Amino acid sequence: MKVLLITNGSSYGSSSSWTLFTKFINYFKQNEKNDVHIIRFSPDWKKNHPNKNETIYSTVLFSSFIVSLISKFYSKYLFYISTYYSKKYSNIIVQYIKDNNIEKIWVYCDILPVVSLSEILKIQNIDYHLSVFDNPFSVNYTISLKKKLSPIFKNILNNSSSIDVTVAELYKQITIENNLNYNKSYAFSMAGVFKKIESLPVINKDVKRICLAGSIFGIDALNEFLSSCSDSMAEMSIQFDIYSTFPKYYIPYIKKKYPLIEKNINFFDFIDENNIVYKLQTYDLLYLPLYFGEEKLNQSMSSFPSKLHNYISSGVPIIFHVPQHSALYNYASINKIGFIITSLDKDEILNEFVSSLEYANRISISSNILDHNRNASKNEHLNKLQSLIFNNSRA
Repeated sequence: MKVLLITNGSSYGSSSSWTLFTKFINYFKQNEKNDVHIIRFSPDWKKNHPNKNETIYSTVLFSSFIVSLISKFYSKYLFYISTYYSKKYSNIIVQYIKDNNIEKIWVYCDILPVVSLSEILKIQNIDYHLSVFDNPFSVNYTISLKKKLSPIFKNILNNSSSIDVTVAELYKQITIENNLNYNKSYAFSMAGVFKKIESLPVINKDVKRICLAGSIFGIDALNEFLSSCSDSMAEMSIQFDIYSTFPKYYIPYIKKKYPLIEKNINFFDFIDENNIVYKLQTYDLLYLPLYFGEEKLNQSMSSFPSKLHNYISSGVPIIFHVPQHSALYNYASINKIGFIITSLDKDEILNEFVSSLEYANRISISSNILDHNRNASKNEHLNKLQSLIFNNSRA
């Protein structure tokens, strides 16, 4: 089946959805029957060099800097610019579908791809599969923007041939909690492809280096972690490094709002995908936070960060700093793959941190991660997703 993927994605944003889809596509290409074409909306100012079967459409007005700046003064900017680009490209995409004999569309559930799909469906009736990595109804939009977007998301979800979601908790959120009577096929994507461990990590007697690699969704958790553990880290000369994708102009803002970060953390550019697991294995502990604040509670509850795949592939012990009722807490506790902090309470944070410093505890956790990876790297969760995208058609 010829499938057209429509998604967002910067060539320079290593944590973007585009990076995640490239992993899916490379995995699916192992089956010669899978024929994927790609249309990618890119906000990059520099010209990109597309891969085979990929077409890139420029959406520079959708860059994170422009969106964050204008949205402060015009709350409906996201909807306005999505509508503009969707109308600009819809006829071109429909022609692409016809010229390449596309049988099905695969769409990332974000504003621009979904609004574009709505425009395409007005012109061309075609089956489509929807990938949902975050709850589109719980994003912290303004009320006026939600009124514009919610009906579009609901309509697209209801009329899809099938969907995939990261975990069961997210499926519950977008269906039951939003009164969607979704009775079509679905799969769990677990937010990506698990990698096989290529080399075993070295577990040192003492902890000297801690790492967070990826976007910092749980900024409140990170701040409390530093507040609770900074004295201990200073006494033991423990280094905390962050490899992230946010723009450099954002770092001074973070340091001003969270002064402990300036004191305790070193910032680096994001690690290349081909080298990230090796780099993680040079650390003694990996830190993975989620947001605890009420305004992003739903997002934290159903989040399954793609960075976890690299963390698990490294075999390095992980500190999960996540709400107790989150999908990530359930996953970490069931599989026994990390030290788990479940609140912003300073005593709990410090006690679990001290536990993570113990050599025997880290040996045990690393062993559990290695055992878990042997099973996870089979990627059996992707079998149903592959079948839905390339074999399933709307009745």
